[in-house]
Amino acid sequence: MADVAHRANVSTMTVSRAFKRDASVSADTRDRILKAAEELGYVFDSIAANLSSRRSGFVAATIPSINNANFADTVRGMTEGLRDSGLEILLGFTDYNIEEEERLVGQLLQRRPEAIIVTGGRHTPRCR
Repeated sequence: MADVAHRANVSTMTVSRAFKRDASVSADTRDRILKAAEELGYVFDSIAANLSSRRSGFVAATIPSINNANFADTVRGMTEGLRDSGLEILLGFTDYNIEEEERLVGQLLQRRPEAIIVTGGRHTPRCR
């Protein structure tokens, strides 16, 4: 990160803020930082960065089917909305199995998402 900061002529804190899409970093500065990172082959470690803020940077979601166009549209809408907020989606597939959904929700919660979205019509009491 220090190399990127040096090349972009900014502080390492500004580099970190730029990668986190912090509004305090101007578009010009962010572009300069991203260009420097690309030139150097630098890949931002969002997991390490999120440890100090205790934010995961993602929202988990379960869907019962990947073959149902309604769920495909739902996932597309969630992805676009989350992206606008600087978040990514972690998706789990349940195949309409409520026991699998409960297991999957437990696994997803261990990753400490910002939120979890459970789609579909039937859920175990624990999942609700």
